[in-house]
Amino acid sequence: MLALVPSEKFEGKSLFGKYGDCVLELDDGVGRMLDLLDELGIVNKTFTYFSSDNGAHLEEVDLHGNPEGGSNGIFRGGKGHGAVEGGIRVPTVVMWPGIFASNQTISAATSQMDIFTTVSNILNLTLPNDRIIDGRNIFPLLKGEKQTSPHDFLFHYCGVYLHGVRYIEDNDHVWKVYYYTPRYKPNEDKCLFVCMCYGKLVVRHDPPLIFNIAQDPSETIPIIDRRIREKILSKVNQAVREHTNSLENSTNIESQFSFVNSIWKPWLQPCCSWNFCRC
Repeated sequence: MLALVPSEKFEGKSLFGKYGDCVLELDDGVGRMLDLLDELGIVNKTFTYFSSDNGAHLEEVDLHGNPEGGSNGIFRGGKGHGAVEGGIRVPTVVMWPGIFASNQTISAATSQMDIFTTVSNILNLTLPNDRIIDGRNIFPLLKGEKQTSPHDFLFHYCGVYLHGVRYIEDNDHVWKVYYYTPRYKPNEDKCLFVCMCYGKLVVRHDPPLIFNIAQDPSETIPIIDRRIREKILSKVNQAVREHTNSLENSTNIESQFSFVNSIWKPWLQPCCSWNFCRC
């Protein structure tokens, strides 16, 4: 379970329980950081990027069974659901006065992997050319110089299993191809306890499901037109082959899901000291 423990100042102040209280406290913390940048006179020299690592955790409940993981609104599914939109589609807010125009909304698909490449570009750093860098430079997109995503394809994994692919043809045609989806509870878009990535606890789609999430963000109307499907799958299958080959042919890629990388390392945990964690 998540530790939702808002401080006394924010406890009971929202209309959405402890989760809402924690969001209020987070908002206050971010606001104080931005105020400090302003006080130090460096706000115009700072690229501020605020986002989330995943969508709401729909299976999260308190001791009484009440939901405590948030809501994903119109998007299906949630955290840990593989490629389902509610688990991977998150809002992002950026700010850089004098560089980025204010009060603009960008709908083009990007990835958190783009942070590395974008910041490297801002700092005029040269990236290594002995490996494939998945992130793209989204600075031109944020600055308004481009209106489309720098990605043609985004590969959505559940653990080490490829569950889906996002094919960005243009802003009006963003196709989501599903190979697997979670095995949900009847009439619900969530799993019994936690969603799994493989075996009998997922639903395999052969042929794959396809949605146009630019027009159908709730993923309720699968594409059934044979010609459209063939065109999309031809592009996506080729992209998957190239992506898979790039992984198989790379000798310097270490799996983040190996046993060594999966075990808890308390000495790397923020606020931890031997033999317990404290802040």
